[in-house]
Amino acid sequence: MRKNSLVLSLVLWGCSAGQDGLIEDLSWERTDVGTVVRVLWTLQESAETWVEFGEIPDCTGRETPVQTDSSGEVLLLGLPPVTDSCFVVHAERDGNVESSERQTFRTENVPAALEPMEIEQLDTEAYQDGFWVGSNPSSPSLAYVVDRNGDFVWWYEGKKDSLIPQVSVAPDGAGFYFNEFNRDFAVDESQVVLMGFDGVVKEEYATPNGHHSYTWLPDGSLAYLAIDVRETEEYGPVVGDAVMVDDGSGPVPIYSTWDDEHIVLEPHDQWEVGFYPQGVDWTHANYLSFSEERNSFTISYANVEAVIEIDADTGEHLRSIGQLGTHSVEEGLLGRPHAAEWTDEGTLMLFSTPKPGRQSMGMELGFDDDEASTELLWSYGEGLNYYTLIMGAVRRLEGGNTLMNFGSKGIIEELDADEQVVWRAYTATGTFPGHFEFVKNLYGEEL
Repeated sequence: MRKNSLVLSLVLWGCSAGQDGLIEDLSWERTDVGTVVRVLWTLQESAETWVEFGEIPDCTGRETPVQTDSSGEVLLLGLPPVTDSCFVVHAERDGNVESSERQTFRTENVPAALEPMEIEQLDTEAYQDGFWVGSNPSSPSLAYVVDRNGDFVWWYEGKKDSLIPQVSVAPDGAGFYFNEFNRDFAVDESQVVLMGFDGVVKEEYATPNGHHSYTWLPDGSLAYLAIDVRETEEYGPVVGDAVMVDDGSGPVPIYSTWDDEHIVLEPHDQWEVGFYPQGVDWTHANYLSFSEERNSFTISYANVEAVIEIDADTGEHLRSIGQLGTHSVEEGLLGRPHAAEWTDEGTLMLFSTPKPGRQSMGMELGFDDDEASTELLWSYGEGLNYYTLIMGAVRRLEGGNTLMNFGSKGIIEELDADEQVVWRAYTATGTFPGHFEFVKNLYGEEL
């Protein structure tokens, strides 16, 4: 919060602090998201302005970024649904601060599709306050934001028959990115969408044959997974995977499983499942991550049970675990891997459901390139009897805590360094979390 917020909270609402009449034409309006309100104002002269808002009666607790023009517009973010709320606009010029009259409103309720998220364990001293940005892949497809209390503070309900497996905050604070495609892969409607906090679509990026996962590159290019269907003599049409990169001039493949000698075309236990109508579901890539430090993509493959790192420029196979991997891995450790990402320390974190005899778990692997081997450095999940059919992820959070998202099991846990659960959320069957990431501030900056 700004330095003088505590002083301002002591000023009578509507009173000026030495600069009468600076704030003019103050108004507010609802947006397409029932918990988000747009505030607009004009000033007699340019000044530093910001909005302080929160629940009634205090009307404090949250602030918007400072603006410096003679007019302003801002969205109030992070308020829970069905809550009596209020805001005050503050303007500061030449050391003098004026505060508007308090404006009140009530946030709206969430759509029926949003099942309540139950918070089963809370230790407010052991984790950072903030928000979880997540998705429900299907039935129905959703992108959403929840606070630490499990209240939905933002949401988007996907198109009929669509899937939304991944959502993230736009780095420039413009809103949220999410990918959306038709659950019937015979209908190619795949795209990545940029939606503002007000629920209005800002951009739509076509991702032909796209599925499961995408990532943005530092130069603004969009990379995504796409199915790569080819006819084979032995098995007929077979669905492999490709990594596509679009710099704005159209998607270009930089890698395909068909060209990777480390992946063998042969039947596996998912061979006859029929996930894709175009043919046999061979590799089933389910997650794509990018490491700027390593300048590489990492692909998680469920069906062939492999994780592969490739050069981001050339698509060259760099290292891998699993089927014909370059590095050995403990037998039975890798099962339908998902969401593999490299840490800043050069270790690989991923979610796995090994078989037989082990439950779904998150793990961290160290790589020894000289010995072409890996070492299990950390794991969590064994003994909990959690079985995750699809999705799942593990992430090391800022501050040292670890996020465990058990995907279709519907359980999310945050662990401290001693593996004690300090925060746990449970969602109803059918509305399980897909992609799930933590942000401290929806405005994208420290206030």
